[in-house]
Amino acid sequence: MDNDATTAAREMLDVIPLIMRTLRPDIHNPAGLPNPGHFHLLHALLDGPHNLSELAEKHNVTLPTMSNTITTLCEHGFVQRQQAQDDRRRVIIQLTPTGREMLSKIRAYTEAHLAEILAPVSEEDKKQLIAGLAVLRRAFTTTEQP
Repeated sequence: MDNDATTAAREMLDVIPLIMRTLRPDIHNPAGLPNPGHFHLLHALLDGPHNLSELAEKHNVTLPTMSNTITTLCEHGFVQRQQAQDDRRRVIIQLTPTGREMLSKIRAYTEAHLAEILAPVSEEDKKQLIAGLAVLRRAFTTTEQP
């Protein structure tokens, strides 16, 4: 790996946790989620319905743990379980309109909070940040993720 790539990777590993520590309390407190960790699960369901096994594997938890989490999210109206039409033993999990609305609110709140944090940054630095984020988006959308 070249030196610039290593330096960029090191900087990302230092900056991303700092960003998440700053945002984590603000993302979850106004959201009304029963557990802040549920945000990532709801976000994964934006891609479309998943079965329980896919979600458990994707989030590295056991099937019973994922089932309990889904039950909690169902009770709050954020997701719904549906039997697959092709195999009644398979259960499909999908976002409800309430779940989509919750994610939309979290995103709007977080975006406003980030804009507030970035407001004092110079216009030139904001342009550089936007360009750098575009590079990251391309790198991570063209790379196969495990």
